[in-house]
Amino acid sequence: MHNLEERSDKEKASAFTIGMPWHGLGHVLDNPLTAEEAVEAANMGFEVKKYPNQVVVGDDIIKHEDSFSVVREDLKTVLASKVGTNYTPLQNMEAFNFFDEFTQTGEAIYQSGGVLGGGERTWLLAKIPDNWAIRGKEGEEIDRFVVLANSFDGKSSVKIATTNVRVVCSNTLNLALESTKNMVNIPHTPNIKQQVAAAKSAMGMFDQLKQELNTIFGNMSGMQLKGNDVESLLAGIFPVKEETEEKGLKTKMHTYRDEVKEIFESSDIAGQQTELTRGTAYGLYQATTYWESHVKEYSNAETKMKKLAFNNNTFSKKMFSEIMEPRNLIGY
Repeated sequence: MHNLEERSDKEKASAFTIGMPWHGLGHVLDNPLTAEEAVEAANMGFEVKKYPNQVVVGDDIIKHEDSFSVVREDLKTVLASKVGTNYTPLQNMEAFNFFDEFTQTGEAIYQSGGVLGGGERTWLLAKIPDNWAIRGKEGEEIDRFVVLANSFDGKSSVKIATTNVRVVCSNTLNLALESTKNMVNIPHTPNIKQQVAAAKSAMGMFDQLKQELNTIFGNMSGMQLKGNDVESLLAGIFPVKEETEEKGLKTKMHTYRDEVKEIFESSDIAGQQTELTRGTAYGLYQATTYWESHVKEYSNAETKMKKLAFNNNTFSKKMFSEIMEPRNLIGY
């Protein structure tokens, strides 16, 4: 099940995909060079407009002075029914032009994009050709992506986030550190265009995050798990009430623990029994990200994308935090 916009025009698919799909569907496009080409391929070229809400009282039509609806102009459909005076929609072309400076200089390559729901949300993903490797050239390769999500639902901000992907198994490594964030939120206020332009500085922040994660992952790959470390860490991110444990009842959290542990110990899953991952804290973290990226079930594809790309309250993030807490590991 997915929440991509479905249109009868097969030549204009609601999403395109190159190399790394978030949703498993899409229209392949040969390396779009500009945001305009990407927006056209993903059928995101529509515009929206604010209209004042009205109330009919008898024969009179009364306009609200501070209540508006956001309307998709091509379909004449309402995407948000109650926004305020200051709410300022950012047209898709204006939003996704953010990437053009980087694609035209070879710093980014468009990968995928699409329309979610009836157009309430749109997104575009670009790969940054600056992959890195844990422990240097001979280590494990990590690809870097930046995703920009626009919205017209009256609730969500514009989001720009970096996501690292482990090449060997396509795990999504969405992490922010206390010192360095991995996402910028831009509210729909009258100066939104200026804020999006200013957000280009976030690319430098993302570079700093890459460097910090490289060091941390390298250290984690040297941490051998001992004793009941694995069980303790899994119990920390998949908690079960004490009375439930005492009764010996099987819960969803127990199933999650078993699934991640099986991945951690598996020799059939790419990258789980390498020098960096075999029996290490990094290996358990990667087992968690693999489970969350490829095994865990989500209600729909949009929920999965939002969870993996924009939400730092993931099980993978919790595992990362558990590992980085010194008291949780024997000998560290």
